[in-house]
Amino acid sequence: GKVLCTDLPWLQEIGRPRPSRRLPVVLTPDEVVRILGFLEGEHRLFAQLLYGTGMRISEG
Repeated sequence: GKVLCTDLPWLQEIGRPRPSRRLPVVLTPDEVVRILGFLEGEHRLFAQLLYGTGMRISEG
């Protein structure tokens, strides 16, 4: 590669940084119990199904 019209051959050997990976937000078991405690009926059943099977919301 060139910088300011100067040939810098070593510049080709420099790699690009890897994009950072975002870690998923994970709830503690106590947080899950508290959240499920606020739900009733079909909503609670649906939330328990998603959580218990490890499904994503988009899969529900």
